[in-house]
Amino acid sequence: MSVEVEKKYLLTSDEYYALSKSHFEGAIIQEQLNYYFDSLDFSLLKRGITLRIREKANNLILTIKRKISINDVIESEENDFLISRIEFMEAVLRGEFPKKVEQKLNVLIPKKKIFYLGLLKRQRLIKEKDSILYCLDRNTYFDKQDFELEIEGTRESLQKVSVDIPEKKFNRVGKYSRFISELLKGNGNSLIKIQVSAIILNEDKDEVCLIKKNAPTSSVHNIWIPPGGHVDIGEDLLKAVKRETIEETGLEVEILALSSVVSFQIQQTSQAICLFYLVEAKNCGEITMLEPGMDCKWFNLADVISGNITNLTDYHKLIISNSKNTNTLYLDLEKKGLDYKILNSKIL
Repeated sequence: MSVEVEKKYLLTSDEYYALSKSHFEGAIIQEQLNYYFDSLDFSLLKRGITLRIREKANNLILTIKRKISINDVIESEENDFLISRIEFMEAVLRGEFPKKVEQKLNVLIPKKKIFYLGLLKRQRLIKEKDSILYCLDRNTYFDKQDFELEIEGTRESLQKVSVDIPEKKFNRVGKYSRFISELLKGNGNSLIKIQVSAIILNEDKDEVCLIKKNAPTSSVHNIWIPPGGHVDIGEDLLKAVKRETIEETGLEVEILALSSVVSFQIQQTSQAICLFYLVEAKNCGEITMLEPGMDCKWFNLADVISGNITNLTDYHKLIISNSKNTNTLYLDLEKKGLDYKILNSKIL
């Protein structure tokens, strides 16, 4: 395993060509193909993980890359596996990987089927100075092309690097995330994601079970939320609630009622609808998380409703407050960055 430390800046085409002429004359030119893989609900992406195969200098390298932190620099850990041409074809055509890779993936996203999603072509100009690698990238995927400057080194060396690029162009969104955003646009069609969540109450102690995802790329990073996730294609909604609850808390549950329906307008081409179910745990207190990179604990229900819990959104407080109501709560939200604005609220 290795750790990669880098700074990234998204560029316009004019900025890219200007830099290529002013700073990358005589640079090493590297052509590369990235083949991307994930589950159908993008479980790897949601955890800040990229699974790719790169074809480079007649070698095939499978990499599992996980972001550790995203601050003034981006730190990621990488696990590389040299694979054969036959293993590459098995991955692309059947979603099957060498045993050592399967073992690693089962730890990261247990019981998830992985599929090949598509490829990104990268042309990279490389120059090295004072043990710092300067990489100028032109990326092509689907009908889109973008440009990026990546600077790789140690944390200490990168803090001393100064570039004549506005800080606002510092890029925290990796190639794989941009690839998926473009993939989900389809042919200009809007995308609606279906999600489910479980409000798990311990009636004996008047507690509610919440989770917190630690992956820095998660849309709910460091926020306490009810357990849940995306519904797999063809999956029954109630089974999805039970599956997500077991994966994230280890608790087996019985569905009691549909408590809340929330519509998120994330961006012009993306919307999510989440169904919150009130459930009863068969084994209260026995929290055994199967997924890494998460915290899970019981909270006093009164503290949650009154707002005494930090890192909890206002709309989650509303949902949990409504959990014992026999009517269903409907919320219409707009998501901008890490903030949620309640546009509409109704009791149905």
